[in-house]
Amino acid sequence: MDSAIQAICGLLDKIAPLEVGAVEIVATSAVRDAVNRDQFLERVARETGYPAILLSGKEEAQGIAEGIATEPAVHPASPYTVSDLGGGSLEWIYRAGGEIVHMTSMNIGAVRMMSRFIKNPEKPIHEEKKEAIRSFCIETLETNLPEPSQFGQATHWGTGGAFTLTRLLLATEKGVPLLEQSSQLPLAEIRRIEGILSSLPLMARKAYPGLPSSRADILPVALLIIQSIAEFSGADCFHHSFCNLRMGRLQRLLLSTSRPSSPT
Repeated sequence: MDSAIQAICGLLDKIAPLEVGAVEIVATSAVRDAVNRDQFLERVARETGYPAILLSGKEEAQGIAEGIATEPAVHPASPYTVSDLGGGSLEWIYRAGGEIVHMTSMNIGAVRMMSRFIKNPEKPIHEEKKEAIRSFCIETLETNLPEPSQFGQATHWGTGGAFTLTRLLLATEKGVPLLEQSSQLPLAEIRRIEGILSSLPLMARKAYPGLPSSRADILPVALLIIQSIAEFSGADCFHHSFCNLRMGRLQRLLLSTSRPSSPT
């Protein structure tokens, strides 16, 4: 709680000179499931001056759906799926014919899966652990998502840290900035990077070019989850976007602050 509030206060300090019109603090999966969440939310409000909005899984998925809709490369009339992978949960959306067909939140985030299956994160991840993670994720997807045959020619989008880091690692390999690296993340490259990282002990992963040391423990697990999504949906490539929950909530704030006041 101390670290989280310190991080929030640091962000508030950064925006203070900008004289912004509205500020929103949102909490998602980790806080939803915390037994002391009320204590934490009370501290956030008291120490920052802003009440935190605790999103349900459905509200989080809705915000991600609104965020990806702001992605310039998304064609609203074309079918697409969105996988937003976080530490606690995976939000998944399927849109076709300009409408959201299916939207759900599942507790198969990277930190949650690592805590469940990896007893010693300092060591390489052996194949039996990898298979256990993939099997659990596939079973969860089969229980919560529509039949994959419905997806047809859908484009598969990915948002969240694991997709961003995969793109960053590919950019580092090529020696180019992140935004100059293609937003397309082929499944073959995701498997290749996961295979390398899983074979390394944590200390070696922390030294892997382009990988932030703070994410070296969970990224291989996150990439295994992404492989499970691809296996279930038939995706051979994900398109990375920065337009996720943050952009969806931002759009709501912009719309709410730009509406003219009602006449009195």
